[in-house]
Amino acid sequence: MSAFLEFIEPFASFMEENPLKGAAIVYLVIMNVYVFFLCRHDKLSAILGKERVPEKDFFVLSFFGGSLGMIVGMYAFRHKTKHISFVFGIPFIIAVQICIVWLLVKNGTIKL
Repeated sequence: MSAFLEFIEPFASFMEENPLKGAAIVYLVIMNVYVFFLCRHDKLSAILGKERVPEKDFFVLSFFGGSLGMIVGMYAFRHKTKHISFVFGIPFIIAVQICIVWLLVKNGTIKL
């Protein structure tokens, strides 16, 4: 158990010093892991002929922070890689997110 506590201690102190940044990091990690495994679930559903995840759900989740998990899931599971809307849409969402963060940092609204 002490190895786990040693591992988590730097993150815990970061959370105490920067609760909002820490919460944002936790949110993004959870969102991206969720979208990554949702890609896997949808790929298996496609193979097995089961009910699928609507494409709009992938785009909405990507827009709200799961874009990296989506693009990694796409290529890890070879899922949606032949759909032009995903091949160009997800990188576009990532580019928009990078621009938004850049503008917020440049404006001084957020500090990294």
